[in-house]
Amino acid sequence: MVAVHRLQRRERASRLIVIETRGEVSRARLFSALSASGLDCDFFAVFEPGGGAALNLVELTDFVLQDDKRLANFKDKLGAAVERITSLGSYGAPLVLDRPPRAAEQRKPEA
Repeated sequence: MVAVHRLQRRERASRLIVIETRGEVSRARLFSALSASGLDCDFFAVFEPGGGAALNLVELTDFVLQDDKRLANFKDKLGAAVERITSLGSYGAPLVLDRPPRAAEQRKPEA
């Protein structure tokens, strides 16, 4: 017997990017520019190696290609503070079962 379940469709993919900035750029300014550009952030971490540089790891809650207009808008909003934006990759959301399987569907056929 094969168990069959309806899957709940989720229109969600996420992309990890690194935004390299120079100078004083606050998290509030980064989040504001992301939001104003139509980009939502699920996760944020920053590494400051020194010399006024910061590497901001951002998880975007949408599938965003490198040439996406929203990234260009974001970069325009921050101007010269953004050195570069590097994409680390993307991944889809896992499939979610609509309901838990019933015990009868989990039984293996008797041999």
